[in-house]
Amino acid sequence: QQVRKTAVKQSAPSRVPPATVKIRKKVNWLNREGYFGKQFVDEDALEMLGTLPEDRAMSVLENLEEKAEYGEIWNPNSYVVKAVIRHSQQLNAEPQWSPSSPARSGPPAALPVLKKVNWLNREGFFGEAEIDEDAVEMLGGLPIDRAMSILENIEGKAGAGEIWNPNSYIVKAVVRHSQNLKQASEPWPAKGGKKGGGAGAWAVAVKPQSGGKRGKGYGK
Repeated sequence: QQVRKTAVKQSAPSRVPPATVKIRKKVNWLNREGYFGKQFVDEDALEMLGTLPEDRAMSVLENLEEKAEYGEIWNPNSYVVKAVIRHSQQLNAEPQWSPSSPARSGPPAALPVLKKVNWLNREGFFGEAEIDEDAVEMLGGLPIDRAMSILENIEGKAGAGEIWNPNSYIVKAVVRHSQNLKQASEPWPAKGGKKGGGAGAWAVAVKPQSGGKRGKGYGK
């Protein structure tokens, strides 16, 4: 089975640090070896891993590999999202806003957010896919207006056929909003430093799925 490389498109300024070379190599290897069948660790999950220290991100991938060997992994991206949320909670144990704050110890998603999610799922905006509990949990960590803005945007994109995996979209959006909120609440002196890695640094080995277009890199 051939493996092709897909570079992540440079989208709006993400401010999320890119995953290190070591993490990218591990992800490429797992995808190339077919640990997840037709599934693969996608660019969104890789972006989430980039928010963790390298040792924690590698720990997530080692655990993922072990569970996949025992046939315990159906969706590697969902596993990565949950693991990153858990590690982020531990790293941000002190009171500080972070995208992981919604998980269990934090506030649940507001009623308008839950209603919107239920409506989108019920109306079949994403085909057989649905917004899952992990994505709702992440939305719960955002102010209501920002969470609703994400859901309005995903509705519009799904209506235009641009969304294959709503949970991947929500993960990226919550990370982006969380970074913006952190910067607003913790004003730092302007530094010239990095503006994110180039698109070339984000190459991920992707197994093509039968069945045509995947759209914008979102795995089904």
